[in-house]
Amino acid sequence: MSTIIAITTDAVFNSVQLLAGCILAIPLLRFASGRLSRLGNGPGMVLASLLLFSVCGSLLPLGVFGIAPLFGALLAAGLPLPAALTFLCSNLLFNMLVPLRDPSFIWKTGYGRPILAIAAALLAGCLCLLARCRAEPIVRPRELTRAVDGTVDLGTSVRSVGRFFIRALPFVFLGTAADGVFRRFLLREVLQLLAENPATSPIFGFMSSRDVGSPFFLLAMRVLSGMIDLAKLSALAVILKLKGLLAYLGYFAGIAALLAVSAFL
Repeated sequence: MSTIIAITTDAVFNSVQLLAGCILAIPLLRFASGRLSRLGNGPGMVLASLLLFSVCGSLLPLGVFGIAPLFGALLAAGLPLPAALTFLCSNLLFNMLVPLRDPSFIWKTGYGRPILAIAAALLAGCLCLLARCRAEPIVRPRELTRAVDGTVDLGTSVRSVGRFFIRALPFVFLGTAADGVFRRFLLREVLQLLAENPATSPIFGFMSSRDVGSPFFLLAMRVLSGMIDLAKLSALAVILKLKGLLAYLGYFAGIAALLAVSAFL
């Protein structure tokens, strides 16, 4: 019974985040449409926009469910894809909900997380810029109405955001329920199975002899924990295609691997 209550509480909280993000997306879509495209003019403006949106993603007190409609609104308003990705990437690694909801987080020792979030987001934006990535292969078809002649009227903004909310809501409940069941009933069994398996048990033995208390290794574990968060993946599935989800997993796995190396040196 306690598990059902916990999952229901998380689902309601994630739904509130989604609603808050949709409410913020309405004025963003209404007033910023057609103006954000100017941030792609000139290398100085591009780099400034990458830094600005990477910081904004970390400062918002919203998780990925609240960020998803804002990400869609930013793209619909004309923001270049690299800047939008920095906004999303930094929020996935750190946001202001973390100090409020994570009892283990202490600013004195946890300052590395926001620094990592901004640095990883900037790197993702720069790689996207250098690779000349386009939104079409990785981002789902836009549910939010794009600007016509630089404007989107209020009624159109509300309707398009409302459609996004209705489309995303099932992902909230299904993803939250799946993650709750996985973490409470299956994760421990999977880890025990890997520890007892002859093919994978040497990895656990090797890890036990290393400095797994390294701050970098602990950051790597935080990144990996986010990668197996089914609720977070379900939110990303609302806005990203399969190729985008695989790119997210691959990029964050690379970050986790680089951080974890510090425990083996």
